[in-house]
Amino acid sequence: MSQKEKIILVWYKRDLRISDHRPLSDARDIGKNKNIPVIAFYSFEPRVTSAPDFSDFHRQFIEESLIDLRESLRSIGVPLIIFERNISDVMKYILDSYAVDSVFSHEETGNAITYERDIMMGKYLKAKGITWTEYPTNGVVRRLLSRDDWTRIWQSRMMEPILIVPQGQQYGETQLISDSWQKNIGNPHIQRGGEKEGQKTLASFLVSRGRKYMGGMSRPIEGQEASSRISVYLAYGCISLKQVVHMTWARM
Repeated sequence: MSQKEKIILVWYKRDLRISDHRPLSDARDIGKNKNIPVIAFYSFEPRVTSAPDFSDFHRQFIEESLIDLRESLRSIGVPLIIFERNISDVMKYILDSYAVDSVFSHEETGNAITYERDIMMGKYLKAKGITWTEYPTNGVVRRLLSRDDWTRIWQSRMMEPILIVPQGQQYGETQLISDSWQKNIGNPHIQRGGEKEGQKTLASFLVSRGRKYMGGMSRPIEGQEASSRISVYLAYGCISLKQVVHMTWARM
């Protein structure tokens, strides 16, 4: 039996970008030091997509974001594999083809389904001897011992420098094949997904639309343009909270 190739995994969830992305940055650095390639993956998990708090609007936004993300990752030599299965089946599929050195991801602020899934995956990876490193991605502080510490922790996170996009790796063909996922793109009445759209929307608010924020937000019609319109980009991590804070500070 031939020895399986060793890889490092970046598990994308609600962090669909490449800039200011510590799991990707650290995975690339470690992969370079160990001479191990990095593979990124995302899965439309049936347990998540069939839940009552998920709709076609969410699906379309995620799909558009993944198309943008795949293009961005390809430009730095990292393949993005997209699945349509629950994460336990995804990991078993990957382990059939590769020896996984380690897994990197952001902490996810989701619902009970994703919370239970993360607990299950933590136990699964530990049993397999695979290190899973999670990083905070917003203002949520896990296992906070005292609410008095929250402000200090939040400010400390926001003061960290914006991580630049990692460069360098060139990775050939992967044995993993993306699942055939049905694209639902087509509704023109929702915001477009993707990191580029998120950056553009934030910039337009800080440079021009935000000037009408104080007065416009109290008026339903004007409020459509006067508001930031970045909530969905933060929710799916097309831009990071730290990027929003730093760009806002720069404009003040």
